[in-house]
Amino acid sequence: MLTPKTKIKFSVKALRRALWPQITPRRFDVLVCSPGGVGTTFVMKHLHQFVKTNAAHDQDGLKHPARPPLFLRGRPRILFIHGDPDVALRSIIRRGFFPYQAAKLGLPACVVLGDTPLGQRLYLRGQARQLARFKRYRGDVLCVAFDEIWDRLDDIARFAGVDPATFARDFPPRRARASQPEGAA
Repeated sequence: MLTPKTKIKFSVKALRRALWPQITPRRFDVLVCSPGGVGTTFVMKHLHQFVKTNAAHDQDGLKHPARPPLFLRGRPRILFIHGDPDVALRSIIRRGFFPYQAAKLGLPACVVLGDTPLGQRLYLRGQARQLARFKRYRGDVLCVAFDEIWDRLDDIARFAGVDPATFARDFPPRRARASQPEGAA
């Protein structure tokens, strides 16, 4: 459970993220973004072996932006990974990331409400808005669903400017997810 002081801190962070787009002077070949809970980290770590990406553990704050970031230098290609919103939400809650992800997506009400049913509904709406913003973005964006990653390795590699055979050679194999769709056993 978050303390009141921590909730205020996360709420301020969430408001800042919601109101001001991320601006960075750094240059990336491919920026990998997602709402979280959709396998972003392992894709980023693999892709980073070939091209310059944002930080896999989000030290730069660019992994889960509420909207496509504005850049001062260059316009990198953006790989946006998404997936079943309910599965992603369960993954985030299971790992204890809900308030952090809510802040990163610019959702202060979710930070305050926590993972209550209302907080979860608002979070799912925020996830849907984020996906819509990335799909509408006028830059070079490839949106890939989690379940499509292994079938679209060639597309991801070409998009990143990497030889598809080299990229696919050591790509992590698919494994069972800890968070499953509702009703799956």
